Amino acid sequence: MLPGLDNVANNVDKKLKPLDRHIAAFITARFRENIDPHLAALAEPKESSFLIGMLSLFAYMQWKLNNEDLYGLSSWVGSLLAPAINTYYSRSTRREIEDELPRVIRTGRLPELFELVDNAENRREDTEQYAVARFEYAKAEDEIQEIETGDMSDPETTAAAGAKVAAMTSVVISMCFVAVMIVAEVW
Repeated sequence: MLPGLDNVANNVDKKLKPLDRHIAAFITARFRENIDPHLAALAEPKESSFLIGMLSLFAYMQWKLNNEDLYGLSSWVGSLLAPAINTYYSRSTRREIEDELPRVIRTGRLPELFELVDNAENRREDTEQYAVARFEYAKAEDEIQEIETGDMSDPETTAAAGAKVAAMTSVVISMCFVAVMIVAEVW
C-alpha cells in the first residue's frame, strides 16, 4: 500500500488526501497490527486530527513493515500538514516546525515526520506555556480594570494621593537638609 501511494504521489494533485475510507478499510482488512488508535484519530471531525491520524497510521505502517524511504508520499503528506501544525498555540513553535519540515520530508521517513509534527513533549510544553500566558493575560486585564474603575480612576482621589506623596517627600527632604546642616555645624 505505502509503496503504491509513494509511486502515485508525483502524479496526483497534492491537495487531495492520500487516505480515504476505502483505503482505510483496505488497511484495516489487511494489516494485522492493532491500528484502532489511528483509526479513532481519523474519525475525528477536525481536519487537523484527521491529518495527524493519517500521518500516524502511515508512520506506524512504515515503521512496522520496514518499508524503504517514501519520498513521494512523505512530500505529499507533508504538503497537507499546515492545519496540524497550526494546532500549536506558540507561533515560535509553529515556525520551528515549519522550518524543519522540508528537511524531514526529504528523509522520506514518515515516523520522523510524525515525531516532528506531533511530538508529545512539544505538545505538553506548548499547552503549559499557553496556560501560563492565559493566566498572565487575565492578571493584566484585572489590573487594567482595577486602574480604570478603582479609587485611582477618580481625579479628586488621585489629586489627594499626589498631595500626600508630595507632602511626605517634602518632609523627608526637609529632614535630610536639617540633618546635613547640623552635621556641617558640628564639624
